[in-house]
Amino acid sequence: MKTSSVDHLANTWLLANLIQAVLLVAYAMAQLPMSYVLFPVILFCLAGLVFSIPAFVAGYFCLDLVADAHLPLNTRFLVWLIVCPTIVLVEGIICFPVFHIEGLSSLIFCAPGIAAAFLAVLFRYKAFIMLASRNERKEIT
Repeated sequence: MKTSSVDHLANTWLLANLIQAVLLVAYAMAQLPMSYVLFPVILFCLAGLVFSIPAFVAGYFCLDLVADAHLPLNTRFLVWLIVCPTIVLVEGIICFPVFHIEGLSSLIFCAPGIAAAFLAVLFRYKAFIMLASRNERKEIT
C-alpha cells in the first residue's frame, strides 16, 4: 500500500471517530443532564476508537482495491462510500456475539459508527479523488 493511501485512510478513520464522538455527545446531551454524560461518553468514545482498529485494518486492504479499480473516478468514490459503512456493520456483527449482545436490535449500536464512516468519506471526497487520480497517473507512466 502506498504511503498516500495510508495517510488518506488514517485521516478518514480519525475523522470518522471524531464524528462518532460528536454524534454520541449530541445524543447523550439530548437525553441526560451534562453531569451524567461526560464520563460514559468519553469511555464509549475511547472504546470506539479501540474497537474500530479492525475496521481500519479492513479498510487498509480495501482502499487500494477500490482506488485502483478500472472504473470512473466517481464510481470508485461511490464504491468506497458503500464499502466503509459496510465494514463498520460487518465488524459490529462479528464483535457483538463476543460481548454477548445478540439480536438484530443490537445493531442499533452500529448506527453512530455507520453514520460517522459515511460522513467522513463524504467529507473527504476531494482527497479520495486526488488519491485515485494520482494512482491512475502512475499506471499510465
